[in-house]
Amino acid sequence: MPDDLNLSEDELLVKLAQSVLALDVEGTGQLAQIVLDRDYSVRRAILEGLSEGMRQVGKRFCSHEYFVPEVLVAARAMYRGLNLLKPRMLIESGGSTHVGRGLVVLGVVQGDLHDIGKNIVKLMLEAEGFEVLDLGKNVRTDIILQELGKEAYSIVGLSTLMTSTLGSMKEAVYQIKAFHPKIRVMVGGAPVTDSFAKEIGADGTASDATGAVALALKLAKV
Repeated sequence: MPDDLNLSEDELLVKLAQSVLALDVEGTGQLAQIVLDRDYSVRRAILEGLSEGMRQVGKRFCSHEYFVPEVLVAARAMYRGLNLLKPRMLIESGGSTHVGRGLVVLGVVQGDLHDIGKNIVKLMLEAEGFEVLDLGKNVRTDIILQELGKEAYSIVGLSTLMTSTLGSMKEAVYQIKAFHPKIRVMVGGAPVTDSFAKEIGADGTASDATGAVALALKLAKV
């Protein structure tokens, strides 16, 4: 990439985003290395480069231009760059390997084994600078509560694709709010509506991964 060596920092951030969007795993890694070699801001490279690329991928996924295979390759590209940049992040952020958006717990509620949507939300949140603990699918409420007692989490994200497990989601939200009232809870999935989210006491819902990230950013500021 000889031409890329002469890029300004702003131009390189644009190229990083474009590389993720183009599903270019190797190219993203090469551009991340240039960030390090030129001593550019790693924080900016993550948030304005890799993160911006994943945001654009998320938009294409929501508009059905990209599908799960494309999202997974884009994630590989993002992580190729992120893994190179993380060690320098320790220096820029005083010992932390994330960019300080907050700690998030994600999980698919008990009774549901569908986790593709949750996995995409995880990628998007990490790209935006959140540190995410993924509890997986078919997660019991007591496991969530147990984890929430270990760290200073700010947000819990719960999902389901089945109407038959909306009761599990309702119970999970109730228990989380009862034992950890300061933690914000966002919910999502095909059967989840705004009215249902309000009914069960959740702090918000989103219809897609991009909306989930926007909601998380909003909740993190509350």
